[in-house]
Amino acid sequence: MAGGTLLRQALDLWRGPALFDVADGLPQLAARLAATEVARLTALEQRIQADLAAGRHGELVAELGELAAAYPFREQFLAHQMVALYRCGRQAEALAGYHLLRERLADELGVDPSPGLNRLYVAMLRADAALDWPGAVPRALAAWALTRPNRS
Repeated sequence: MAGGTLLRQALDLWRGPALFDVADGLPQLAARLAATEVARLTALEQRIQADLAAGRHGELVAELGELAAAYPFREQFLAHQMVALYRCGRQAEALAGYHLLRERLADELGVDPSPGLNRLYVAMLRADAALDWPGAVPRALAAWALTRPNRS
């Protein structure tokens, strides 16, 4: 998929936090840098979604584990990790990740996972054929992405 390749090439140019040693004491710059980081994470999510659509779920499992750990409240990384694990025949691990997030959200923020992530979880419990590869990004994941809140 051309979009995934282009995103991968762009993300490969990224070298750590932008101007991390300059932003202290400059709130306007800090806000712009935070927005830049959100844009980078969004591009990363889109690249991973393209990789999932191309059937690279096995290659993504380790990377998504690291991303889900580094960004524990960014549900998109967990959703992608769940799909990758599920497609690798690791349904129990995919469901365990959901439960871990649900507990973390309740304990630390007093909220539940998004309705879309809940739908993805239920789709996995039902072994919904829409989650299987080959094909485009699963309908459950695509629907989830359209309704997800922006949690970083």
